[in-house]
Amino acid sequence: MLLNLFTIDVLKINEVNTVSSAMILPLKEGEEFTIVYTHSVDLLPVYEIFYIDKGSIYLKETHFYNFGAGMGLLEGRGEYKEEDGILKITNINERIEPFILRTGPVARHRLLYRDREISFIAHFDHHKPLELKVETYNIIKYAFYRITGS
Repeated sequence: MLLNLFTIDVLKINEVNTVSSAMILPLKEGEEFTIVYTHSVDLLPVYEIFYIDKGSIYLKETHFYNFGAGMGLLEGRGEYKEEDGILKITNINERIEPFILRTGPVARHRLLYRDREISFIAHFDHHKPLELKVETYNIIKYAFYRITGS
């Protein structure tokens, strides 16, 4: 069908087990986005950098300021380095599927996307888990979603 020639990949974010409350953001193959949150113990920011490859989301690297609970290098998973006081685990390249994210008022998860910062708790109920996934929309479906939000 001709419409299948005109498609766009999107990052779709919605509350688990719902079809409403979705957010879609266009993405290109290899494009990165970052999720920033406040660590619940040391209250410092953590940056998780992801990229898209062949319709899947991969964790590329993690940046943080302190070895708090759950933070650090796992054997055989990425490479550790420190730059300007920032601790980094790079070259993780781990496929995240399904990608389920539980947001909350302490963590204040935000999405850094194309020079924009989007607060998840401003758009979604912080008591419900979110699912992030890559979907392909034809250009008509994408335009319809952009106009109607569903």
